[in-house]
Formats: sequence, C-alpha cells, structure tokens
Amino acid sequence: ARDHIRSMERDQLVSGSLSPVPTGGRPGINYRLTQQGHALFPKNYDGIARLLLATLVSRLGQAEAQKELEALGRQLAAQVKPRVGSGSLKDKAAKIAAIMEEFGFSASASGDTIEAQNSIYHELAQADPTVCTIDLALIGELSDAKVDHKACMARGDSSCRFCLKK
Repeated sequence: ARDHIRSMERDQLVSGSLSPVPTGGRPGINYRLTQQGHALFPKNYDGIARLLLATLVSRLGQAEAQKELEALGRQLAAQVKPRVGSGSLKDKAAKIAAIMEEFGFSASASGDTIEAQNSIYHELAQADPTVCTIDLALIGELSDAKVDHKACMARGDSSCRFCLKK
C-alpha cells in the first residue's frame, strides 16, 4: 500500500498531511485526491448539463430559460437559507462563501464581497454565461441583497467576484 501511495504522490494524484488526531504511535497521515487525481475519474456532468441547458433554451427561449435558472438558484437558496440567518452583509458573505464551498466552489469572503476561484460549472458557463444566473440568484436570495457581479471567469476574469449591496 505504501508503494502505491508513494507512486500516486509522485504523480501528484494524492497529497498527504499529518492527522490532527493522535494515534498513540507513529504519526497518522490523511491522504486526499488532488485535482489531478479527481480528473482521472470519468465525469460527463458538463455534457449532460449543456444538453439540459440547450434543451431548456430551445423549448422556452433565452429569456424564459434565464427565469428558470433564477428559480433554480432561489430553490437552492431556500434549502440552506436558515444557515445564513440575519446579520451584516459581511457576516452573510462569510456564511454564503462557506455554503458555496460545500457546493464545490473554492470560495472566500472579504467584507461584503464573495470571491470564487473556481466554478462548479465552468465549462458550461464558458459555453453559455446565462448559467451564472444561478449563482446570482442563490447569493442574492441568501443575502437579501443586490448582487453586483464584479468579475466572472466566463467573461475571462481569473475569478468570479460578487459584491453584496443593500
């Protein structure tokens, strides 16, 4: 097993870190897949999502499809909104960023701004940025604020940045 782990570490497929839990003997090591490791597992989420979005636009038209994506964002928000609660926009931004992390984003908050270093549907947004409507509706609904989409990877920026406004 150690030889396999060493070769996976060498190929940057897994990374190890010392376990924070005492083992009573040798230090324990927790291993997790790296992004390269995850990429080895076949996924066709993007292909299926593209087909779903294209079908939605084809059947409803662009404007109605965008309304449906907004509704989807609000539905996602309804599932987790109690966890955000009330408070300042700074407090809400931090809680929303944590929720986005759970959804698969690499997100952080600074003041009233949320920044995501990745998108859970990056390739889909590259093909049709309308899908960003989901994020805008989700963040707006959770924050009870207006969301200013300052930066977007689908528009060529290095991250997605959302500024919350009263």
